[in-house]
Amino acid sequence: MTAFEDDWRLVEAFDSWLAGRGYRLVGSQGPEGMASALRLYRGGGVVLRVTSDRGQWFLAVGPDQAGDLESAEFTLEAWGRVLGWPAWFHSASIDTSWNLVPQLDWLRAHLEQIEAASSPERVAGTYAALVAARRALAAFPPRSG
Repeated sequence: MTAFEDDWRLVEAFDSWLAGRGYRLVGSQGPEGMASALRLYRGGGVVLRVTSDRGQWFLAVGPDQAGDLESAEFTLEAWGRVLGWPAWFHSASIDTSWNLVPQLDWLRAHLEQIEAASSPERVAGTYAALVAARRALAAFPPRSG
């Protein structure tokens, strides 16, 4: 069995965990060649995307804004900055970079906080903070002015 196949089993188990929290799987593609796959979930006021590209895993979450499935646009690193729980999963200097397990573990530990931050009364401030965090984390941030 390949590492990707092992990871895919974890994604399928994650499906069950999310379903137990009231999330629905609303989009799926793969797994396909070159260890690529996509899962898209909705629930708890958020949209969550799990993507594998050539065996590198990326989790992204965003407030569910008016049914827009594209709102799963913020990395766990951005959420970590906003929530005050550092997260760093994508770096050439970290042995566990782009691995699925650390990202799933972090998300399980902080999903309730993400849901609270995405509630209707907090979503505007959360979205602004996420945009600022994404800019601060960008390797090549856009020019000001």
